[in-house]
Formats: sequence, structure tokens, C-alpha cells
Amino acid sequence: MFRETTCWSAIAEADTKAANAANTRGYALHKKKKYAEAAVEYRKAIAEDPSHLLAHYNLACIGSLTKDDATAKENLRWIAD
Repeated sequence: MFRETTCWSAIAEADTKAANAANTRGYALHKKKKYAEAAVEYRKAIAEDPSHLLAHYNLACIGSLTKDDATAKENLRWIAD
């Protein structure tokens, strides 16, 4: 049983690390005003960890900056829930 728990823990940690890495890449692109590329990375982060609050927030910001109201609202709603 312990081994199974350890394996699931390692998977969760890997997903979090991958999500954090994608969010960090996205933010670097965001600062360079490469909004389309940043959005791709933020979406990767969310795919790796759907509960990644910062990636949702950053994607909402990108939506606002690019006048993609659907993306902005969707991610702000997720944050509010």
C-alpha cells in the first residue's frame, strides 16, 4: 500500500512541477508581450494541473490584454469558484 501511495505522490509532484515550469515559461513570454505563445504555455500548465491558480489568473490576463473576453471570463469564473 505504501508503494502505491508513493507512486501517486510522485505523479502528483511531477504534474505540479511540469505545470509550474509551463507557467514560468508562459510568464517569460507574457513579459515580452508574446501573448499568443504565453497563452499556449499557460494552457499547458492548466492541462498538467487543472487547479493551478496562477496559470488560470495569467491566462485571464492574457485574455483581457488580447480582448479575448471568453478566455478572460472563463478563467476568472474558475478563480471565483
